[in-house]
Amino acid sequence: MQLTMFSQACDYGFADGCFNAGMLYLMGRAKTKFWEDGPHTQGLRLLEKCCDLDVAKCCSHLSGVYLSGKYGSVQRNLQYAFDYGKKACDLGDMTACSNVSQMYARGDWVQQNNKLALEYKERAKKLERDSKDDSFSMTFGQTS
Repeated sequence: MQLTMFSQACDYGFADGCFNAGMLYLMGRAKTKFWEDGPHTQGLRLLEKCCDLDVAKCCSHLSGVYLSGKYGSVQRNLQYAFDYGKKACDLGDMTACSNVSQMYARGDWVQQNNKLALEYKERAKKLERDSKDDSFSMTFGQTS
């Protein structure tokens, strides 16, 4: 039931529907029909659709999936991990910026580049600071 609702939301261009349906497939909580691609392929396809809608968490998660290769039939792919991570960082995802920084520092798929590693590390730190500055606290029982 959840999968159907999320998939329909995705079909209508709601990124959270794509993300949630994709995660259900990747985590093995959704089954595919025998004529369809496997659940991991379906999950990746839905996350890619979400990333194409410029949603940072979708691109970041795709990067993580390819960086680790931990979901069933999904193979580790550092090129995809880098590309999705860079896009997620550009969209404001702190974790993705940190991962891209590490890839530059280590020379994972990209040529080792300490200058770019530091640049992405600083972007991650700025995003972390900004997220703390944007936090707010609610105060109850006060009137103006």
